[in-house]
Formats: sequence, C-alpha cells, structure tokens
Amino acid sequence: MTNEHEQLTFRILDVIQPEKLLINEGCIPEEITAFPLYEYVADGVIKPSSGIKRNQDIILFYDVSQASEQLKEKYLKSIMELEVRSTDIQQSPSIPSTLGEKTTTVLQLTKTYSTSIMGLTGCYSDLTKSERAVLGCDFVTLEHTKGEIHLKPVIKLNEGYSKDMYLRVDPSLLNETLLVKISGELTELIQKSDGSYRLAQGETLDSEKKYTIS
Repeated sequence: MTNEHEQLTFRILDVIQPEKLLINEGCIPEEITAFPLYEYVADGVIKPSSGIKRNQDIILFYDVSQASEQLKEKYLKSIMELEVRSTDIQQSPSIPSTLGEKTTTVLQLTKTYSTSIMGLTGCYSDLTKSERAVLGCDFVTLEHTKGEIHLKPVIKLNEGYSKDMYLRVDPSLLNETLLVKISGELTELIQKSDGSYRLAQGETLDSEKKYTIS
C-alpha cells in the first residue's frame, strides 16, 4: 500500500516575483503577465492567484517554467527557482493541492433598491473614464440557487437592471495604482467542477442576502 509520503513528487519551477520585475525592469512586462500567477502558501505548496494582494506578507510569482530559453535569458536576473510538491492521481485529503482551484474576481457595480431602481455603488463611481476602460466590459449578474453562485453574462446593460450587476476583472493585469483603488471591493469566487461558483475563504458577498464563509 502506498502511503502519503510515497505519493509525493517534487518539481522545480522557474518563477519571477512581480517586485523583482519592478526593481529590475521598472515595470511588469506584458509578456510576463501571460504566464500563470500563483500565491505561495507554505513550503512546497502554491495556489493560483487572481493578483489580489490583501496584505504585504502575501508572496505572488509568475511561473515561467514553460517560457522559451530566450525569454528566460532576457529576465535571468529576476528568475529564481522554487521547489513545490504535488501528488499523483490519488491525493490524500491531508495534503494541500499544489495548484488549488480556479478563481474569478468580481467588482460590484450596482445595488438594487427595487426591481427597477438601481444605484451605482462603491469605488467604481469614482474612477476615471480611462480607468473604467482598463477594467473592461465583462459585465455579469450573480444568481444564487440552492446555495450555489452562478454568473450570467450581461449582453445589454439594461438586462442587468433587475439584479445587482458586477464587473469581472483580472487583477493581475492591472497597474498598482488602479488595483489599490478597487482592491478593497473585489470579491474572489472559486469555480467548482460543475461550472458554478462558491465564495473563496473569508469572502463575503453583499447581494440580495449576505453570504459569508469562514
């Protein structure tokens, strides 16, 4: 019988921390943001990150292991090696998953006061036109069914008027100034295998009801 320790495998990743790029390059190059972004959890354990850094102790990094040798040579002074562990097909519940779960990040735009009257809420109303353009137009509504959260695309803005409307964003693509402005109002959702979502650990969602997990 194979025990937990025998199931463990180790691999070395080539990673780049955003802070290193800011020091060495003065920016985070677009060709680097195309690579997966992860958060360091503990020795040997990482998870995907949406780019939200809720406190200064969180360590984020891009996994550039699959990058070309030319790109690695270009950013050699920013690359470091990180040893992570993963399990084979059978994973013990006591061993954290190396890659974790897919996250989606949303920013609430409106709050429904009745079935037809809505008000713009939060930091979004204070953003400039150019900042809103950077955030994009991936508008969605959130539906709660039997404790599950479903995201529904808003094709026409007036379709969302009977429900609270959100903007789906990718924080890893935003500059630091804009991210600071909106980070306090971002909510992380975890996508489940059936395509629905649940709140990430410690998140709350202010919608028709208050949904909280701890």
